[in-house]
Amino acid sequence: MNSHETSQAVSDYYEQLRNVYKLCKMDEIKEVDVESKFFDSIGSLRNKFNQNGRMDYQAMEIARTIHHLKFAIGNLTLCFTIGLTDFESVKTPHGPVGLPQGGRWTPVDMMFFYFVDNAFEHLYGFWNRSAHFLNIFFNVEPIERKVLFPSIIGQLASKVKKLNSDLNFQSLKEFRDTDYSNFNAKRARIVHKQCSWSTYFIETSKNLKNLCRLADLQSERDKLPGFFLDNFKRAKQGIDEIVGLIRDNVK
Repeated sequence: MNSHETSQAVSDYYEQLRNVYKLCKMDEIKEVDVESKFFDSIGSLRNKFNQNGRMDYQAMEIARTIHHLKFAIGNLTLCFTIGLTDFESVKTPHGPVGLPQGGRWTPVDMMFFYFVDNAFEHLYGFWNRSAHFLNIFFNVEPIERKVLFPSIIGQLASKVKKLNSDLNFQSLKEFRDTDYSNFNAKRARIVHKQCSWSTYFIETSKNLKNLCRLADLQSERDKLPGFFLDNFKRAKQGIDEIVGLIRDNVK
């Protein structure tokens, strides 16, 4: 493949990715828009809280992390659209078994699960960077390595009690106790035990004779694009809630 063909292939790929963004309504969020949202709403606080540029830095980090999350979700959705390998029932002397169609997995399958793991990490990173941003203004945790989204929300609830009546804070706290805990349990398993591609490969290999279990595993896989798109929307909502929380409670 010469340089022109390579350039055309990259251009075609990004065109498909942009189509996915548009279809999933992810094209409306851009790094510069996220940063502007912070500075337009709470820019008046910069003189007080932007020591060593930390407010600017964390706002930039949040913007870039959600952009990386968008890229990961776009790619796993693109892989799903291209087509993942499903199982088909094959007759054998010992009864029917489920085997990958075509007899093997494809690079698209591996890419899909790679971006699944990638999306989990960027989602986790987004909420932790959001926690760092909140901590700049409320200063409830002096030890930087302990600044994590669940603990910061908990400390805000106990140390800045007026926030418990704030609607933005209530929404963030409810998210921490429900959907955040759900996705973070899955993320922790991937990071500390086994990547999602290995899990899927091992579980399906163990259940080749159990067609119902294979169908369930395949169904769980096929729900992942929607799962991440919902979490992307929740992250966008989170930006508005964080900005509103700071704007209404910090002077």
